[in-house]
Amino acid sequence: MKYKRIIFFLSFILFASLLLKNWFHQEILNQYIVPLVFDQIEPTYYLDVFFMLSGVSFIILFKEKFKRKFSPSPLSLFFSFWLVLIYSYYRFIDGKYFFIETKTASCLAYGDILLLFGLIYPVLYLYRKFKKEKNKQDSERGFNEDNPIEDIESDLLGRKRYAKEIAERIVSTQNEKSFAIGVVGQWGTGKTSFLELIKKYFEKDDLLIFDYNPWNITGSSSITSNFFETFSIQLETYSSQLSNLVRVYSAKLGASTNSFFLAAILEWINLLNHRTKESLYDEINQQLKEIDKKIIIFIDDLDRLDNSEIIEVVKLIRNSANFYRTVFIVSYDRNYLLNAVKKINESSYESFLEKIFQLEVTLPRFEEDIILSELENSLKDILTQEDHEELVNQFNAIDYDRLYNSSVSSFRGINIPGYYLETLRDVTRFINLFSISYSQLQGEVYIEDLFYLEILRLKHPNIHELIFERSDEFFETTNSTGPEDKKLVLKENEGSNSKKKLKLCEYLNTKSSELHISEEEIEAIKLSLKRIFWRSIHYEVHSLSVVIPSNFNKYFSYRLLDGDLSEIEFSKARKLPKDEFFKKIDEWICSGFSEEVERKLALIKNFDNKEDFEKVISSIFYYANKKSSDPNSFYPFKGFNVRNIYNKMYDHEDRITKGYYSGEQENYKEFVYSILNTSDTKFNFQIEFLHFLNTELNLHNFPLDLEERTDFLINYLEKYLEETDQFNLTTWKIYITNKRWYNENKAKKIYPERSKELLKQFIKEKATKSYFEFFINEESSKYYLGDGVNALFDDMSELKKFVKELEVTPISREISHFLNQLKGEKSMIEFDFKNLDL
Repeated sequence: MKYKRIIFFLSFILFASLLLKNWFHQEILNQYIVPLVFDQIEPTYYLDVFFMLSGVSFIILFKEKFKRKFSPSPLSLFFSFWLVLIYSYYRFIDGKYFFIETKTASCLAYGDILLLFGLIYPVLYLYRKFKKEKNKQDSERGFNEDNPIEDIESDLLGRKRYAKEIAERIVSTQNEKSFAIGVVGQWGTGKTSFLELIKKYFEKDDLLIFDYNPWNITGSSSITSNFFETFSIQLETYSSQLSNLVRVYSAKLGASTNSFFLAAILEWINLLNHRTKESLYDEINQQLKEIDKKIIIFIDDLDRLDNSEIIEVVKLIRNSANFYRTVFIVSYDRNYLLNAVKKINESSYESFLEKIFQLEVTLPRFEEDIILSELENSLKDILTQEDHEELVNQFNAIDYDRLYNSSVSSFRGINIPGYYLETLRDVTRFINLFSISYSQLQGEVYIEDLFYLEILRLKHPNIHELIFERSDEFFETTNSTGPEDKKLVLKENEGSNSKKKLKLCEYLNTKSSELHISEEEIEAIKLSLKRIFWRSIHYEVHSLSVVIPSNFNKYFSYRLLDGDLSEIEFSKARKLPKDEFFKKIDEWICSGFSEEVERKLALIKNFDNKEDFEKVISSIFYYANKKSSDPNSFYPFKGFNVRNIYNKMYDHEDRITKGYYSGEQENYKEFVYSILNTSDTKFNFQIEFLHFLNTELNLHNFPLDLEERTDFLINYLEKYLEETDQFNLTTWKIYITNKRWYNENKAKKIYPERSKELLKQFIKEKATKSYFEFFINEESSKYYLGDGVNALFDDMSELKKFVKELEVTPISREISHFLNQLKGEKSMIEFDFKNLDL
């Protein structure tokens, strides 16, 4: 406030002087400064050297202040600012004065040294300001501190009224001896914050308040001397005689200290003073009455001490520091203190604390709503808005299952975040842990799965590690037709459904003592994992969920592993033009990411717009044709799960027509035509896709009807037969994709007559020899017709008739002779083939 007033006054004077510069500045400059200083200067090389040395000196000065992180005071900053402002005005704007230039450089004037000097503080100030702002931004990425509250308004737990009541009653209590209050709570329940709240409600005028921290002292024997040394220092302000008396009293108690010098002084005082401890104690009490101050001593975290140190502090409170109008407010975990007392005195340890503390204030458990609210607010600082909204929606979900509570022998439902995060300290620790994992995996994982796994890691790190290291033992993969359908589920043991148990839970029950977990904790772990892994059986899962096998490892390694394709990279590529997206698919396949590409394409369920829909569908066909397996295998076309792409394309309730084609089905059909019109007829995924549609009778809402789809398949066959002159496996597979079921019972396969005619004509003209070589099989030196013949010919008589119509050649005669010897379609005969290579 003092600086602000001075700066305001000086600013007013200087600003006024600028407005009245002809009367003020120029008069002073013309009469005193210019004649006496600047008129005497003549440019010389010696003066130039002095000018440069002065400049270097100022730079060194700036560097030293910069290294020492010097912050200029407001007054020095103010004068520097005005010096730069006034000099710059006359040097560069006013033009009424001629500034003497240096001999060496005409662009520099000797007076510019003032400008350099004046800039030091403003530059330092601006740098500190920038640095402070940058540190503020960096702190947003830093860890959350677990600090007690600093003001009443920060009380999130609604305890301020309780603290105020205690503070007022302490002030009103006229105690002749010490009064001890215990603030009881488990680890992390806000005991320190509650002590701070009590302090805020004390009016300091007639109170002597100080903190004593015994856990800063090494050894129980030093606690007493350190306490009385602290006490005596606090009393010096009110009575030096009382302060010295406390030191003498401490020496009489035989208190020891780790300080050799202090120990020597105490020993010397003890030798010189012949009063007894009792008389000194009475005298201290008498002088305390005279200064008439209530003394309030806060001792926090008593449960940080070891057993002997705890007993030492208790003795202080109960005996040696049992002074007039003294109040001890001590925080501790009651069970911890009782265990410490029990090791020293087992007989009456349960009632021991009742003799020490006249009041025990037990802090209640945190309300779940408060915990979840603080968690939600803390997550907002580290999550994207989308992830935050996704996650917060899960906070109020209750998981009802047989969660056993051994203390009341009952079962109940739980809210998993509320169950594991019991205190605000838990929230702070979780946020610090979760922020690291999230920063490494943002955009690569499903936020809800990561959240629940990280909660498990916070509370049971050994179990979290166990799940990863022994995942093959505790999880199994569901059977599926495509990679997008494979899911991890928790393994169950063998047995009837009513007696089945999770293998993980069986293991945890067996190793519970070794892993230090209770029956209730095992049930809570089961619920946490079921929320992720059992839900996947009945509901659709997110494409980045941990239940998808290829995602599992990155949730535990906190990075993308070799063989993982980044979801962020894939999403960016998906926004590229179609041709560029195809190039990225080629790159990924060459880099060994083929399965990852297939899985990511399969898991796409929503589309941004028509362009995105068409791009994704086109890319699936592009990828599937790239991935088509070996032509020598039985299914050369299967490069993708055909049902998956059908699910993307089927127009249920006109969802695609209305969503992307303004209700015009012809436009959608035009796109499908562009996908199916392909010049490649060999190992073509389009063939497999259409074959799937034609043989699945319950498929509906596809833009092409059965006849249109069949026409495409016939055209594929016709194109291929024009390109080849041999009947081989590929010819046969393209032909059989033309089949469709005769009725809904799938009683009979039928082939379009046009397909049959095309193939028969091809056999007659080009492939008589290769066709029969393909279907005449040998077994034990006997020959028979393969089953596939009936896909083209209804019976043996039709086949014989077809052979008779062939051009008469040695091959046709040999085939006719063989067929005539067969007694039926399934018969086998010995035959000496001369013209067929079998």
